[in-house]
Amino acid sequence: MDDFSSILRNTSQFNPINSVQVGICRGALGELFQGPSEHTSGEIVIISSLIPQYSRVYFTPVKKLQGSIKEYKKYFLNDPEHNKAFRALDIFCRYKQLNWPIGKWEFNSDLEVARGMASSTADIVAIIRCVANYYKESLSLKQLLQILFEIERSDSVFLETPTLFCSSHHRIIKQFKKFPPIYALFMHENETINTDDTKLILLEHYQKNKSHYSRLYQDVIEQFTCQNTKAICQLSTRSSELSQKVIPKLSFHQVHQKMGEFQADGIITAHTGSAIGYLYCQRPDIKTIESVSLFFKKFNGDWIMIFPHIADAIKTPHIIHLKNNLYVARFESMKIYSTLAAVEMLLNKNLIKPNDTLLDSSSGIYAYALALACQKYQLKCHIIASKTVDKTLKTQLEIMGATVEPAASAPNLKMDQENRVKRIQEILKQRDDIHWMQQYHDEIHYLGYQEFSNLIINNFDSPQMTIVGGVGSGCSTGAITTFLREAGVATELHGIQPFGSMTFNSQHIEDPGIIIAGIGSAIPFKNVRYELYDHIHWISFDYSSAGANHLLKKYGIFAGLSSGSCYTVANWCHSDFKHPCLFIAADMGHRYIEPVFQNQSNYPDPETLQPLIVNSPEQMQLPWSCIKWARNSQLTMPRKSVNS
Repeated sequence: MDDFSSILRNTSQFNPINSVQVGICRGALGELFQGPSEHTSGEIVIISSLIPQYSRVYFTPVKKLQGSIKEYKKYFLNDPEHNKAFRALDIFCRYKQLNWPIGKWEFNSDLEVARGMASSTADIVAIIRCVANYYKESLSLKQLLQILFEIERSDSVFLETPTLFCSSHHRIIKQFKKFPPIYALFMHENETINTDDTKLILLEHYQKNKSHYSRLYQDVIEQFTCQNTKAICQLSTRSSELSQKVIPKLSFHQVHQKMGEFQADGIITAHTGSAIGYLYCQRPDIKTIESVSLFFKKFNGDWIMIFPHIADAIKTPHIIHLKNNLYVARFESMKIYSTLAAVEMLLNKNLIKPNDTLLDSSSGIYAYALALACQKYQLKCHIIASKTVDKTLKTQLEIMGATVEPAASAPNLKMDQENRVKRIQEILKQRDDIHWMQQYHDEIHYLGYQEFSNLIINNFDSPQMTIVGGVGSGCSTGAITTFLREAGVATELHGIQPFGSMTFNSQHIEDPGIIIAGIGSAIPFKNVRYELYDHIHWISFDYSSAGANHLLKKYGIFAGLSSGSCYTVANWCHSDFKHPCLFIAADMGHRYIEPVFQNQSNYPDPETLQPLIVNSPEQMQLPWSCIKWARNSQLTMPRKSVNS
């Protein structure tokens, strides 16, 4: 068979970007009701709970096909992950007498597979909508239902209102009017369920409990028709309770017991999935969300989570409530998010392959993250290391198989970064089996932080947030804020820089103690998007060290020097906010023991510190200056006061 993945590599074949088409379908959080049909014998009916999480399918056409159309179709129809979606594409093209579209297909989904979130149905509907958009063909509901009927038992997530739906015969029994929103706090149990194998055992269960389901069915019709959200939540609980007799949730009894304590209006489950959670007719407040989150966290602790690699296990931070509305996202190593996502995309696009060498420069955190990603995906790793990469980290990198090459000795940050870039250029000229990751310049490093942004949204459920974090390459704070704002969260971003960094014009001031090179820049970084930042803070080594020591002394949080910078700034600015303020603790404190933590008595109390508010570069001075950047898109210093 021809290797049609070569199409994805040969970008010269692509038509202009405006030819890209997209199809979208929302998913579900289980079912508000599932039971036997009162209209058709041997049929399962459901009312899916529609949620604002989506499956997206993108199609980019190419000018010509390399190989035969028969082999091209076979290549995609044999895709183990998306074969149902491509079967749907094939059926649609036959119905409409269309040729298969030739090009690159990309799937992007918020929906977890085999969890009861209708991920398969959403993929099918999304790809059909995508190809219909591409050919400018109409797509009737009847046609969509017929295609689904030929492939699998489905959910009704392609409809915009709650619907009583025959999931095998794909028949709409009754569509209800939209009712006020119902809110859910949920978790996933560890087990996934193959929904293809559940129909027979469900029908047998329905027959044994016929009288219970008959009463429930009539109540469902009545309460959904009159839009009684309180009663709908109670019906969802009854449906979930009945489902326990056939496909039980291990946590259901404990979750049910806590309903009153958490003031929930009902329980929802994915009847043939892993989701279980609480329903609320009114948006739960932050205290309720915190309490439920802790309960789910403790309950999940009853199982041992098994990860495919250590990088997957440690990439997610712990979010810790310090005081009032001040929170910290404490990472073991933050950039694992960006490196895993970047390497996965490069592999998926066949831009790199196993045993290739990934090259980049780093002052510490990124080197560790890249080495982990390379180990996971059987790639080689070459790091041009800053002088801030200490012996402990260097040893870890080398044992994992990375080549760690120190940059030429330099007296300051600027020359250190220039020497690293110069050495990379030399290596690229010498070898053709190298892929330069360009953490400072390639926007692919933004992608991984969407997962963390979703975690923030799910934990806080707040319409407004303040984020405090180091600027660095621009990817972490920039990406987090971008995804939060795209999701509708009004996000204020405080970016932190060391003195001497050129990214926001402090290169004329040198901090003699600086060793936090990772959040600054001595060369231009293309990934820094200036228009994302509301405030910029320049903070000294001493004030950063004060923050790191205070974090450990008062809260037991052992974190790095940039974390101390973020804490000092967040501790100052959070008191003015009624919404959550979350600061980033990007790594652990081990490599800062001698310079930071052994001189704690010499540092001021960060809770007493205040910045100098400046309006221009000339006014900036040690140890801490702050300006209202006001999302200015240019590398120029705004003239507005921070209080204006």
